[in-house]
Amino acid sequence: MMSSKLIDIAASNDQSKPYCKPLFESLNSVGVLRLSYQQWFAESNYNQTDVSSFIRFLDSLRVLEKKILYEIVGSPSFSVLIQLYTEVIENHSCFWSGLVSSSDEYLLFSFWSLIKAVKKLHSYFPEEVQVVLEESKNINKITLHGDPEKSLLWAYEGHPSLPVSAELYHKQQEFLQLCSTDDEDYVAAVQLDEIYQTCLGRLKLEKKRLEDRMGSSEIDNIKNKSAVCCVLRPEIVATGFGFNSWVKISLIASSESSSLDVELLDVLQNLLVAQSTEQKDLVDIRELLKPALEYSLSTTRPPQTLVAHQKLLWAIDARASVLGVDTKIAGFVLEMWYWWHSVLWKNSQIGLMSLQSISEIGNCWILSPSMLIQPVKTATVDQILENAFPVKDYPVQSMKLLSASRLLWKSSQPCQEMHGSLLSIARSLFQQMIYTHQKSFEPEIFEAIKSAFHAIEKKQNKMEGIQFLISQIGSSSHQKLKSVTHSYVSPLAIYLYSECSSNEFYPNLGLAWIYLGGLRFHLLNGFDVIDPAMKIICKLLELEEKISSLELKIKVRGECEYLSGLLYTENNEERTAHKLSKLKAEHKRLQRKVTFRSDTKKYQDLRRALDEFAGFITRPISLINSVKVLDWNQVVEQVLD
Repeated sequence: MMSSKLIDIAASNDQSKPYCKPLFESLNSVGVLRLSYQQWFAESNYNQTDVSSFIRFLDSLRVLEKKILYEIVGSPSFSVLIQLYTEVIENHSCFWSGLVSSSDEYLLFSFWSLIKAVKKLHSYFPEEVQVVLEESKNINKITLHGDPEKSLLWAYEGHPSLPVSAELYHKQQEFLQLCSTDDEDYVAAVQLDEIYQTCLGRLKLEKKRLEDRMGSSEIDNIKNKSAVCCVLRPEIVATGFGFNSWVKISLIASSESSSLDVELLDVLQNLLVAQSTEQKDLVDIRELLKPALEYSLSTTRPPQTLVAHQKLLWAIDARASVLGVDTKIAGFVLEMWYWWHSVLWKNSQIGLMSLQSISEIGNCWILSPSMLIQPVKTATVDQILENAFPVKDYPVQSMKLLSASRLLWKSSQPCQEMHGSLLSIARSLFQQMIYTHQKSFEPEIFEAIKSAFHAIEKKQNKMEGIQFLISQIGSSSHQKLKSVTHSYVSPLAIYLYSECSSNEFYPNLGLAWIYLGGLRFHLLNGFDVIDPAMKIICKLLELEEKISSLELKIKVRGECEYLSGLLYTENNEERTAHKLSKLKAEHKRLQRKVTFRSDTKKYQDLRRALDEFAGFITRPISLINSVKVLDWNQVVEQVLD
C-alpha cells in the first residue's frame, strides 16, 4: 500500500491531486518516524541511572524532534527539513550508542556531530534549539565541554604516513628489522661504492671547472684571480688561527643571508595577502629568490635550511601557480619562516659569544639573537681590527681582512632597514590570518575589514580605523577568533598601526611580534579536538552502519515485492540505490585516511604539551602588562624563570 507509484497514478486525477503532495511527504517521512520511535523506545526502556546526567538534555532533544515531526509534512521547506531532521535523528542514535557503550572518544565525536546538526535547525525552531544547546552546557561530563571548531589556518588536514592497520604496522616492523640485520660484507661494499661515486663526482666537477677556466676570457681570469685572492684557502683554515678567522668572517655572510631572507619574506608575505594572480609577480620574486639562494649556499648556512627556497624556485619555474599564489607556495613560505627563525637563534650560540650574543642585564646573562638585534658586520670588522696577533700570523690576518672586505663589498644594501621590514612582515602576517577567516564573516563585514586595513595603512583616521577594525573582527562566527579578539587582536592592532615616538617604536615592534605569535598559536591549536585517527574510525563506523541498514532494506524490499508479484521498480528503490552508492564512495574515500597509532597515548601527550606551551605564551603577556609596576630585578627574575 505504501507505494509512490500509486501516488503518481492518483496525481493524474484532478480531484485527488491536492492530496498527493502531503501524502508523498508523509511517505518520505516514514523512515525517520520509525527511527525516531525506535530511539525514544530504547531510551525509555534503558536503566536511566547510568545516564542520569544526560536525561534533561535527551528530553529537550526529544521535544525538538517531536516539534519537527508535527510540522514537517506540509511545510514549505519540507525538502530541507527532512534532510536536516534525518541528520539529527541519525546523530542522536549514534550519540546514544556511544553513551551506552561507554566509549569516551566515540561519545565525544557523536556528541559534537549531534550539536552541529541541531544548530542547523536554529532558523526554523529557534526556541527548541536554544533549549537543547543550553541543556548541552549543563551536562555534568567535562570531556564533552570544548570547542570542536577546526582551525581555519590549516590549509590541509593531514596525518603522518602511517600504516592503516595493526597487522600492516607489525609487518613493517618485521621488514625494518630484517633490513637492519648486520651484513658486514654488504655494508662494506655499499660504503666503498659511495666513496667511489663521491670521488668520481669530484673528479668530474674539477674537470669541468678546469675546462671553464681554459675557455674563459682574460677579463674573467682576472676577475677569478681577484676573487680567489680574497678567499681563505684550505691550508689556512686547517690551522687554529686560520679556522678562528674563518669562523669570524663567516658571520658577515650569515648576517647578509639573514637580511636577504627578511627582504624576500617581506615581498612574499605581501604577495600572499594580496592573493595576486599575476605571473609577473612570481617572476619578480624569482629575481630576488635566485641570487639570495645562491649567496646563502656559499655561506656556512646548513643546506637543509634552504630547501624551502629551492622548492619555491622550482614551483615558480614550473609555473605551478599560473592562476595565482596557491596553498603549496604558502606552505613553502611557512617553511622558510621556520628555518629563518631557527638559524637566527642557532647562530647566536655558534661563534657569536664575543659579539654580545649574550647580554648582561643586572647580574644575569640572557641569550639574544645577534643576527637580528646586533650590528654583526660592524662588530666583526671592529673585532678583526682590534685583535692582537703574533707576527708569524700576519699573512693569515691580511687574508682575513681581504676576505672580510670582499664579503662586505658583495653585501647588498637592503631596500629598507631591518626594523621596517619586520614591521611590514608583521602587518602582512596579521592581515593574512584575518583574511584566512573570510568565511566566518558576513560578506559586507569582510569587505569592511579589508577597507579598514587599507584606510589604516593610508593613515586615514588611524585610531578610529583601528577601533572599527577590532570591532569588525570581533563579529566573526569563528568562536576561537572571537574569544581572542580582546586579549590578542586588540593589542596587536594597536601596536602595529598606532602612531608612536621613535623611543616607543622598537618596544612596540617587539610587543607586536609577541602578540602575533600568541594569536597564531591560539588560532592553530584546538585543545579539545579528539585524535584525528579515532575521528576517522568513528566516521567509518557510522557509514558502515548506514550501508548495512540500506543493504538490508533493499534486500527485504526486493523479497517483499517478489512475494507480492510486483513487476516494476519503484523510484524509492532508485533513490535508495543512489544513496547507497554515495555512502560506499564516501566510505572508500575515508578508508584511505585510516591510520594505525601504535601508541594511543601519544596524541594525549601532545595535547598536554600544547596546554603547557600555552602557559609559556601567557606568561610573557602577563609580564608585559605588569612591567611598568615591577622593579627591574623582578622583571629579569621572571624572564629567567
